[in-house]
Amino acid sequence: MFSQNPKLIKQVERDVKEIHEKIKTLHVAHITAELELTESEAQEFWPVYNKMREEDRQIDHEKRDLMREIDRNYSSMTNAQAKSYLEKYKALERREAAAEFSEYHERIIDIVGIKRFFKLKKADYDFRRKMLRKFKSKRDKRTGFINDRIQEHKLEAQKRRDLLMEKRDSLKVVRES
Repeated sequence: MFSQNPKLIKQVERDVKEIHEKIKTLHVAHITAELELTESEAQEFWPVYNKMREEDRQIDHEKRDLMREIDRNYSSMTNAQAKSYLEKYKALERREAAAEFSEYHERIIDIVGIKRFFKLKKADYDFRRKMLRKFKSKRDKRTGFINDRIQEHKLEAQKRRDLLMEKRDSLKVVRES
């Protein structure tokens, strides 16, 4: 269905981007409130925090891509290839562990202090849990935004088919008379 309708794909991509932006806005508001950041702290904090998050996301994307590659090649993988994949995976795990207490963490501690650093960790954890619960709830109820858009598209497509059928039938009647 998606591959047949580029307009729907573009709309879903825009909708997903909009959802991501809303989540990011909610996240910033949540962290700012939980840490009780002053304006000057926020000006220092957010650029450092965003760079740290970008580094984390980059590692996550690389791990996801590696796992997809392993999955694609699994049935034809040799032991040598498996060892190569293992080394790549271990390197990503080391990068992830190093990123856990990177220079960004030290800079954040310098900005907000050690106690509020742990408050940040908890606020991040709580926010992720809250979002996951929200999305699981929507998925379980099958009332998610994207499912609604797909349903709307199906209804529109059915209306177009019905209209075409009516036109075809009326042309048949005209030809027969």
